[in-house]
Amino acid sequence: GAKTESIKLATTTYQELEEMLNALPTVNHVDVITEQSMSDAIAASHDTFEVEFTYDYGDVPMLVGSGGIVVTETTKGDTPYRKETQAFTCLSNPRGAGHDTSYFDISF
Repeated sequence: GAKTESIKLATTTYQELEEMLNALPTVNHVDVITEQSMSDAIAASHDTFEVEFTYDYGDVPMLVGSGGIVVTETTKGDTPYRKETQAFTCLSNPRGAGHDTSYFDISF
């Protein structure tokens, strides 16, 4: 698989995250879904966002997040009708207590 560049929590926007994911050669196209504005920065902890595979109908492999990122399948894809959606949640500060910013990457 391929890996995104480092994603900095509290400064990387959802729009930038979507662009990083779509730049991966192993991803056809995804949309990042969040209740916040796409121009808002990703919160440092316990923020959840969803990734919808918009061009891949059916079951797709799970994305893998580093550094305290948990990925769950929220909608299982079903060929040829349903797109898969996976959710990401940052459960901890990967760099440890006392750090205001954290980094993670996503592989697919």
